[in-house]
Amino acid sequence: MALKFLKQNEIVDANRTNPLPTEVVGEAEFRTVDTLIAITQFVPTTGRTLLTDLQVGDTDLYGSTASEQPTLVGTGKYRGITVFLAFTTSDTYHYRVYGRATDPNGEPFVSGWAVVKEGTFTSVPANGRARIDIGYTNPQEAYYDQYRIVVARASSGTADTYAKVIGVR
Repeated sequence: MALKFLKQNEIVDANRTNPLPTEVVGEAEFRTVDTLIAITQFVPTTGRTLLTDLQVGDTDLYGSTASEQPTLVGTGKYRGITVFLAFTTSDTYHYRVYGRATDPNGEPFVSGWAVVKEGTFTSVPANGRARIDIGYTNPQEAYYDQYRIVVARASSGTADTYAKVIGVR
């Protein structure tokens, strides 16, 4: 059965000579996407049964537990950042994104971090996937110069996790 539409008060089949009508609204906006972390493998902090249990010193995407060490730097130019995650083990995973501004030399204005975003992925299956979108729907999450992104799982034991991060200008 062919797709039909109304053209000049007549119902016609959609084909090469009668393409479906379209209307362009606004202009197409092209954005630059940069890979900020090509791929990294880490073992999340374990035993964090509640989102409120997360701490800035928990394991970040690089496997670092140094609380003042950023996961991403030079990110003030991005309107949005996406973190793609792949989990090898079934569990509940929590994440928290911290952000801070820096001076022109890359030094933080003050020590510590502001909580930018947090959430929970419940009942993630083995080999499950998830993503964290930062700044796309809430501009207050975007444009920090540095981010620290920590991920933890509710259960104990080793569970490899993989991450890729992109930034959209």
